[in-house]
Amino acid sequence: MSILTWLIHSSCGSEARGVSLNKGKPVGHFGTANMDPFDVESLLAAVLRNDPKLRELTFPSVGQIGDSGAEQLAAGLKGNTNLKTLNLGYQGVHLKGIIALADALRINRTLTSLFLHMNSIGDTECVAIGDALKTNTALAELLLIDNRIGPLGAAHLGEALKVNGTLTLLNLQANRIGGEGAAALAHALAVNTALSVLQYVLCSEDRCSDHFDLSLPHHSDRVQSNNIGTAGAVALLSTLTANTTLTRL
Repeated sequence: MSILTWLIHSSCGSEARGVSLNKGKPVGHFGTANMDPFDVESLLAAVLRNDPKLRELTFPSVGQIGDSGAEQLAAGLKGNTNLKTLNLGYQGVHLKGIIALADALRINRTLTSLFLHMNSIGDTECVAIGDALKTNTALAELLLIDNRIGPLGAAHLGEALKVNGTLTLLNLQANRIGGEGAAALAHALAVNTALSVLQYVLCSEDRCSDHFDLSLPHHSDRVQSNNIGTAGAVALLSTLTANTTLTRL
């Protein structure tokens, strides 16, 4: 199942491209033979030495990484030319770790998928992420599911989308974006020519069904996630008349 199919048809606990969002299970394709997925130090060292066999990396236990591990990963990513997918879901990565990763994304030209679900990422962290996206030319998929991103964080990401020409999938499901955040993203979509999938459950009010078919599979889970309201829904709809690249919302 592709990451796109997973995003549209499943909830946050489903599996995608060999990477599971479930907690505490040793999953993921590590690419390097005879590597213990629970040996964090060896995995971090493999990133740092630019192991050519290490293409996808998932840490199987909750909270294995934290800010310290994220900073080590970031140092490795600056010179890494092999790692394509990095899954840091449920890893307790907060402001220091996000700032370090964002700094690495300004330099790294290889990583195409970054999963940061369930890390309590808020608006401040989105400043760093947004700034990195303005210059990054490799990242295609960014998952920020189930964090604490509010309207300001969405606005920072929106500003990045206005200039980013590489990101094709952004998942903001189960955050706190609200109507103002949706409007900020709508303004970005008016000029963005790269993003094809912007995934987040739209609203909880019954009247939103006047604007979106909430019975569709990709709207079926967690309908109270972002609560963008009618105004946010209308802002997004009005933008879609000009946007020619978005295929999934």
